[in-house]
Amino acid sequence: MKSLLKWSKGGSDSLERLAVVDRRGHLQYTRHLVIRMGEHSLVPQSFQPYIPYFRSIDKLQTLVIDGLYVPAFMPLFDGCLGVFAHSLRSLEIKHIWDSGRQLLSFISQFPLLEDLSIQSCYAIYFFLGPSLPALRTSPPFRGCLNLSLIMDSQSLCEAMAQLPGGLHFTSLELKGCGKPEAIITACEFTLRSVSYTWTTGLGKPNFIPTG
Repeated sequence: MKSLLKWSKGGSDSLERLAVVDRRGHLQYTRHLVIRMGEHSLVPQSFQPYIPYFRSIDKLQTLVIDGLYVPAFMPLFDGCLGVFAHSLRSLEIKHIWDSGRQLLSFISQFPLLEDLSIQSCYAIYFFLGPSLPALRTSPPFRGCLNLSLIMDSQSLCEAMAQLPGGLHFTSLELKGCGKPEAIITACEFTLRSVSYTWTTGLGKPNFIPTG
C-alpha cells in the first residue's frame, strides 16, 4: 500500500476519491501527505470538508503544503491541521502569506518537528505586526532546515534563533536569504553542513491568499 497521498483542491471529486480510499482502509497507512492549492492558498474553509477523512491519518510523518495563508489558520488550528500535530516530523510549506509574525507560532503547533522547509514566504513584514504572546515551547529541530526566497529573511532568522527550545539543526540549505547569521550561530554546536545559494529576489506571487 502506498504511504504517499497527494491532494489538490478540486471540489466534490476530491472528496469522493478520499472517501473511496478511506472505505478501503488505506488512509491509515499514509505517512506523507502533499496538499497543493494551485493559484489559491490553503485556509480553514477549504480544508474543513476533508477533516473527517484526514482524521484517519494518525501516523503522518511528512506534510507538504503548497499555498498557505497563515493568519487564517491560527485561531482554528486545533480543529484543522491539529489532526497531524502529534505525529508530524517533517514540514514543508511553500508560497506562504504571513502577517503579524504568526508563521513561527504556526510551525510551533507541531511539537515533534525535526525537519523544516520554508519556501517563498511573502511575509507582511514581521516588524510591523503586533507582538504575539511569547512561545513557551518549540519543536526539537534536530534535522534539516531549508529556507528559500523569504521576504524579510533577516527578521525570520533572528526570531527563529530566539525560540525557547533553541535550534539544533545539523544541516542548513539557504537560498536567497540575506543575513542568516543568527540561524548559523544558533546551530553552531550541532551544524554539520551549510549550503548557501545567492539569488536576487522573490519575484511576484503566483497565487492569491484566498480559499
